[in-house]
Amino acid sequence: MSAESNELDSFEALHPRAILGMRMTACLVGMGFGLVPVLALWIVLRANEWVPDERWMLGLLALAVGALAVMLGWRYAALRFARTRYRLDARGLEIRRGVWWRSRIRVLRSRVQHTDVHQGPLDRRWGLADLTVFTAGTESAAIRLAGLPAERALALRDALLQGHDRQL
Repeated sequence: MSAESNELDSFEALHPRAILGMRMTACLVGMGFGLVPVLALWIVLRANEWVPDERWMLGLLALAVGALAVMLGWRYAALRFARTRYRLDARGLEIRRGVWWRSRIRVLRSRVQHTDVHQGPLDRRWGLADLTVFTAGTESAAIRLAGLPAERALALRDALLQGHDRQL
């Protein structure tokens, strides 16, 4: 095993249900970006008095682009899920994530201003929540960790803010 995999053993993974939301989002975004060129092609052909018998070709192209976008989004979400890890230690919260561009984020407890726990309708159904940590020192600095079990998000929130009321 590599040194990085040994180090990641102390990190927690997101909840397994989080991959569903990630996959839905990635597929929808991929289809949006993938279908824009097909729409542009349709507009160009339409402006040049496009022959109505060739419409099936555009439909087939749209279907192929949509299917490719769904497959790529599905795979990307799986990689994103697998490469997102976090841990809470005495110094604060550390998050590691990224598919192509990887980042290591360290939020020190002393820099935490406040936190938010957010749940959308699907999150509530699946028992998930997003934790957003707002930090001091920069304008509107917020770090979001999505796909946590709701109880774990609340526990992380409480642990990050523990002792802040005594420091004032």
